Amino acid sequence: MTRFAKGDYIMRKGQSATFLAILLQGELGVRIGKGGGFPRRLHKGSLFGERGMFSGNPRAADIIALSDGYIGTMLYSEVELLAEAHTVLMRTFQLQMAKGALEAKLADMGMSVDDLEPETLEQQLHDMKSMQMSCRWRARHAELQGLREGLYADLYAEKEAQDGNGLRGTGAMGLRGGAKGARKALKGIFAKAGSGGRKR
Repeated sequence: MTRFAKGDYIMRKGQSATFLAILLQGELGVRIGKGGGFPRRLHKGSLFGERGMFSGNPRAADIIALSDGYIGTMLYSEVELLAEAHTVLMRTFQLQMAKGALEAKLADMGMSVDDLEPETLEQQLHDMKSMQMSCRWRARHAELQGLREGLYADLYAEKEAQDGNGLRGTGAMGLRGGAKGARKALKGIFAKAGSGGRKR
């Protein structure tokens, strides 16, 4: 978990995608083109950034903080590592993420998952899972940590500074403020996954 400030870039278009995120507090804007506006906005509980986990493609949009807030992130490799310990829950969670990523892809073409026949939907999800496996995220865990995409560069820099100064518990990697609310939001996301729902 970490804080972000208004104007911070959470993700940058064209950057290698390495993590997904859950917005715990605040508002974010999604900007695809070079214009100054934000055609889509993200609010508390939004899960985003998962599309790259299934495609391996670079980020397709800038995501910029429109207010101060908190965010929870997981490297794609961490999602797969967590799946080893919580197989059933994470299988359901990953299925919901795949559906969300497919929904975003179809939205770019003016379609939705409701436009697909059940067999086509199942095949699309199977193809996405195969693409995820071909990315070998778990095996590339150290590489993903080293890439330090977007705010991860700041997170690691602050953590290293804290380690060097013997500081604990108050910076980006050891967040205390808002932790209770963050845990509640994360539980809600996983509860939705467990029940087959998805919060955007």
